[in-house]
Amino acid sequence: MSRKANDWAWGLNIKPASLKLLLLALADRADEIHNCFPSIQRLVKDTSLNAKTVQSGLAELSKRGLINDTSERKGPTRRVKVWRLNIQSNDPKNGNNTKIGNVTENGTISSKANDPEIGNVPKNGKITENGILNDPNFGTLNDPENGILNDPENGIQNQSLEPTIEPPIEPKAKPNKFVLPNWVDKNLWKDFLEHRKKLRKPMTNRAQELIISDLEKLTEKGYCATKLVEYSIKLGWQGIFEPQNQDRQSCLVSDFQPVAETHFDPNMEF
Repeated sequence: MSRKANDWAWGLNIKPASLKLLLLALADRADEIHNCFPSIQRLVKDTSLNAKTVQSGLAELSKRGLINDTSERKGPTRRVKVWRLNIQSNDPKNGNNTKIGNVTENGTISSKANDPEIGNVPKNGKITENGILNDPNFGTLNDPENGILNDPENGIQNQSLEPTIEPPIEPKAKPNKFVLPNWVDKNLWKDFLEHRKKLRKPMTNRAQELIISDLEKLTEKGYCATKLVEYSIKLGWQGIFEPQNQDRQSCLVSDFQPVAETHFDPNMEF
């Protein structure tokens, strides 16, 4: 809170009363360079005015030259405006009293508020036309060495009421772990994987599951799993397929006997 900002706001004759109440709320939250950034919700809570009145009041104060939009934005969503109070333009020590005409009864500040002829340029420094006291060319009033009013350790009077919205963290999907069936020779399967790499077709876990499924279907027909894998490597195949013609017998299980077809005899007695 800036004492100078509060004294300045109380000393102005502003109408309507709701407008002065809004300016006092801003002054109550101003830092040492007369900047403040309370959100609309914060000002509604401080003044008991509705949001529409607060928004129109800020526009009117800006129109009268009592506050300026610095174009800087604060808050988690970077949507809260940072306002600067034009306090120096109403300092009696600089000659800006009502007799000179720089501050009217309704609080409007004349464009000549910083005219050197009025005496608003101090001997030891410069004041820019828009009142930026913290310009690097004119000094660093808000340097951490001179105090950090809005540091969380010293209080956060200008903190916005808008809640901090953290993006949800989606858990990373774990890849399915491939388990080689015990009826497939592990060393031979490693040879098949190496064979696929040489073909520049390395296999994913899902691809291995599909090929094992094909291999299982062929074993149900009487083929030997080991012989089928060796046969595929020999022919340079990417997958496991059923042998054709004369190679079919060599890939069958040695003691495999195909099931004979049976025909129903209607004259058979039961």
